[in-house]
Amino acid sequence: MSKNFSQGKKIFQCLFMALIFSTTLQAQTITTRDGIEVGDRKMLIDACVEGMGTEYIPLDETTVPSQKVCACLVDIIIPKLTLMELTFMDSKDEDMLEKLLDKYSNELLFCLKDEIGKLPVGKYLEDEDVRKQAIEECVEGFFEEVEHNSVSTERVYDYCSCAVDAMIRHGFSFNEIFSLDDESSTAFNEIILSCLSLLMSDNETSLNSYNPSDIQGSVTSIQVPLVNYLNLGSKIKLTIGGIDRYYLFDTGASDLLLNQDFAQELFKNGTLTFDDFLGKQEYQLADGSTIEAQVVMLNNVIIGDYTVNNVKVAIVKEGGDLCGIGFLKKFKNWEIQNGNTLILYK
Repeated sequence: MSKNFSQGKKIFQCLFMALIFSTTLQAQTITTRDGIEVGDRKMLIDACVEGMGTEYIPLDETTVPSQKVCACLVDIIIPKLTLMELTFMDSKDEDMLEKLLDKYSNELLFCLKDEIGKLPVGKYLEDEDVRKQAIEECVEGFFEEVEHNSVSTERVYDYCSCAVDAMIRHGFSFNEIFSLDDESSTAFNEIILSCLSLLMSDNETSLNSYNPSDIQGSVTSIQVPLVNYLNLGSKIKLTIGGIDRYYLFDTGASDLLLNQDFAQELFKNGTLTFDDFLGKQEYQLADGSTIEAQVVMLNNVIIGDYTVNNVKVAIVKEGGDLCGIGFLKKFKNWEIQNGNTLILYK
């Protein structure tokens, strides 16, 4: 992201010149990664601002106070470097400065989010070099959070490419990107959810799999509305055994779950028979506990304009009425649009 900071290299030069040549180290509060005190925070920030020679730094369509930029640099960069790295830092080394700016660009952007929040992320990502770097950082970040053997690198790359392209396509601002961990946010639905299917491998632990002959419907794709549920998530309408019900759409769940009372109702009206029972399976809940569920096969599950057959469903004693993304594996592909519409492809 260094290309986005027109004054980036100058800022780093001023900061490190202040560090290398400063001899005023009375109130030592800033330390390096190896625990060496290098100076008073205010002194370092003031030296950086003085070196900049300007109160505000232009950044595309806005300006950022030099004071805030220098504070972010002092607070973020210095504690991550060793004293040796600081001592041997050549302020004229353009490659070194650019690498530092690239390495900590995400943290610096977050530190400056109040100042740059309204700027469009997509504008920066349209630069192909920046786009590639963003994808690489996404892949690297994914494997820092998830065990490497849980999903292939190829699928993670496809997912990250989809997510970055979604940022470009929808023109999200930095503020919206910072809200990605909020499942009710538009960015989460347009980026995370819309690309999530690319992470689902064919051998993933889900009861269902794609078979085009299981889907009845004349069109190649349909749009299914997602209903806002008290700002706590979304619900989706399914018709099973002629009965309309709204199911919580949960991306963290693997399958379609029915509660036991509703399953008994389906049994009474003939939708379920003893021949449909396939055995039991354990499920892990959000709190880490496990429950045992009865798995059954259902036909004539209606979602939108599609009727889906051979759908494997889990029956649980408590809870249920939950539609996990494993059910969506019955379709060729799926995506979330505008945060409130599920698109299913036959």
